[in-house]
Amino acid sequence: MTSSRANAEGPIVVGVYPGQSTLVINEGLVAAHESGHAIVFAHVRVTSYLTEWDTARQRRETARRATTGEDAVLIAELTEVISGLADRGVSWTLRLIDGDPPKALVRLADEVHASRIIVGSRGAGLVNATGEWLSRSVATRLIHLQHRPVTVVPVW
Repeated sequence: MTSSRANAEGPIVVGVYPGQSTLVINEGLVAAHESGHAIVFAHVRVTSYLTEWDTARQRRETARRATTGEDAVLIAELTEVISGLADRGVSWTLRLIDGDPPKALVRLADEVHASRIIVGSRGAGLVNATGEWLSRSVATRLIHLQHRPVTVVPVW
């Protein structure tokens, strides 16, 4: 568990990925509109879990490097989806981060002093719930890693 505290005035971190249900993005936008907070949409690239062993300085240097062609396509796709749904009154940014998804999202939330985190689940029903519990889904692991409020949006 991290030692930093959530900031009630901080932005909302929303985990996103290409092809994800728009329900998660919409939940973030509604929460931001109601609270007046900005949103930091975050996509975690899982290309290297070794990122978790890097120092904070190494992670910042990696984040500053030019994006690859694949990253550019990813950014364009996510930006198009988010822009199509975003209310003009909601301020948002999109960040690409590396590492183990729950740890990377907590690290980002700590960095931006987030007020809460929103992620999607694998869906409703006993089979999906059992699968999430057994496989330690991102949402399940995220809840256990930190102290911030976490909203888990069920997506089918």
